[in-house]
Amino acid sequence: MKPDSFAIINLSTVDGFVARPAAFVFKTAEGIARVEPGYNDPYGSTRPADHYLTGSVIQLPGDLGLSVERHGKVIATVISWTSERAREDAESSCGRALCDFGDYLIEQSVTLDEERQRVEIQLGLNT
Repeated sequence: MKPDSFAIINLSTVDGFVARPAAFVFKTAEGIARVEPGYNDPYGSTRPADHYLTGSVIQLPGDLGLSVERHGKVIATVISWTSERAREDAESSCGRALCDFGDYLIEQSVTLDEERQRVEIQLGLNT
């Protein structure tokens, strides 16, 4: 995945797939960790913003993204999503969430990489 991009996570469900925005995706020893863009909500959240998927992580061709498999089945596909692409798709809930997150980074005068490093440390994933 491109290090300078957000991601859309397509999670496997009984009825197909459901898309979720991700500000960050980290590889872990057990699979991946994804962080929703709302983690920075100043009023807090009604649920955790960090989610963990266990399984084998497979790099997709090029910088397209990753897939996570468990017991031979794809349980999630992680697709790189640049800020430009999020703006083009701003009408979708995922696109809007990622646009808002990009605006937050600009307001905070922080780069995506700087914030990624801070969150990675905060979650204890940098060891």
